[in-house]
Amino acid sequence: MKFTLYVPEGKSVYLDASSAVILDDVPNYSDTWDRDMVNKTWTMIDGELRCLKCEEKENKSKKRYKNENSTEVSEIQQIES
Repeated sequence: MKFTLYVPEGKSVYLDASSAVILDDVPNYSDTWDRDMVNKTWTMIDGELRCLKCEEKENKSKKRYKNENSTEVSEIQQIES
């Protein structure tokens, strides 16, 4: 059996722990794994589910790094070669 939940733009859905067994490859803005989507509220923004509280926590908890020249770096990004 397959279930499809449509979330209108600007509306939110809370995925409680019991929903973990039915989540299967749920597309979302942050590419969060299905098992990590539970117990969070997701909001449809620009056609993508976003966990706004997760983004707030991520921004607050960003660590600062220093490179070998003691220059402060606020984030690390992968560079494609």
